[in-house]
Amino acid sequence: MEILKDVYSQSNNFFYLCAMAFVLCMGCKRRKHFVLRALVALALGTAATYLYSMLGDAEWPLALFYISKYALCFALVLAAMLLSFKADFAMIVYFCICGYSFQHLCFNLTLIAQSVATLAGASVPVGSDAFILTEILITAAVFCFVLLVYRRLISHEYETARGEKLLLPFAILIAFAIVLCVFGFDSTPSVRALISAYAALLCVSLLYAMYKVSQVAHASYEKQTAQAIAVKQKEQYDAYKKNIDYINIKCHDLKRQLELLRGSRVSDENIAEMSEKLRIYDNTADTGNETLDVILTDKSMQCERENILFTYMADGGRLSFMDTTDICAIFCNVLDNAVEAASAVTAPERRTVSLKVRALGNLVHISAVNGCDRPPVRDEHGYVTTKSDKTAHGFGLKSIAETVRKYDGEMRIDVSDGTFGIDILIPFDK
Repeated sequence: MEILKDVYSQSNNFFYLCAMAFVLCMGCKRRKHFVLRALVALALGTAATYLYSMLGDAEWPLALFYISKYALCFALVLAAMLLSFKADFAMIVYFCICGYSFQHLCFNLTLIAQSVATLAGASVPVGSDAFILTEILITAAVFCFVLLVYRRLISHEYETARGEKLLLPFAILIAFAIVLCVFGFDSTPSVRALISAYAALLCVSLLYAMYKVSQVAHASYEKQTAQAIAVKQKEQYDAYKKNIDYINIKCHDLKRQLELLRGSRVSDENIAEMSEKLRIYDNTADTGNETLDVILTDKSMQCERENILFTYMADGGRLSFMDTTDICAIFCNVLDNAVEAASAVTAPERRTVSLKVRALGNLVHISAVNGCDRPPVRDEHGYVTTKSDKTAHGFGLKSIAETVRKYDGEMRIDVSDGTFGIDILIPFDK
């Protein structure tokens, strides 16, 4: 028991930091044999910090010893995360700095509790059972906050959205908090409590700043991705238009050839059957907006193939003020999501997609409703994709919302039993 207590006293800094960093990194992709790698890293790090602590008996400044020990712990934890997770180096550094901030916050809160107890007349020396118990309880409470709250607030999926230029200032701030705390070890209880409170406040401020950097970078990444998707959809629209024009030409030629067959050995019934089969490929939408016509024609063909009832009433002329790329961004995403959801519906009567585009005063009202068996998943950031690769999917609604905001419009989503609806209002005098 004394051996375990001694190992804990000498290696608890590494152990707690490692636990915090592991929790924060859990959203990253894990390397092969993750559990084995994590256990090996934890064992080697604990052994390294314990052996390094044996140097404490050497005659060198105590402050320098602790500062170098804490730097070693950070390096070991960083190596452990790189060994266990497959992620960008800057991302791992980001999470390790966050983890160290939480670990140092716990330590300072423990020192504050010890100083208050000492000022109250109790004796709680560092390393005593009471000190260790206080540290464990405080760390457990903060760990629960990290596990249940903080790790969900910061982004994990987007390796490029990290704000790498701020990592060095963040690292300097946490190093300053550590140095400040170390030089307060030999102070009086009241001074130590004051220094620890300041260091704890610095850690909290740093964690909040890192959260805000993550959110800003996340939003910037999503905006850039949504814009890139809109451009890609414009390219797809151009391809749709060429294909539809080609199909219409061929349909026209085939219909002329069928007319020439009338009166030949081919029966009128066979000619009528072939003409009906050509109908779907010659049924081009005519809404008053060429871009919308191409999109609706393409989706009509897709719905015909997938046995989905697609209906629309669209005054495309009301969209003349919108850029072609923005029309594609809205309608391609709206209809792609609707058709995908309707195609997964098992009941034939609910495999439906309906679209309306009309004027309401000086507003364009875009409304789409489709059947769905599974309601979309929503988190604190909004609706999310159910696909496994979340870095490549889940931007459809975000792209729509970004485009709607561009025109000072509003978007509302309505999920009811068995249906998914989206309503968009855009002022057309923009």
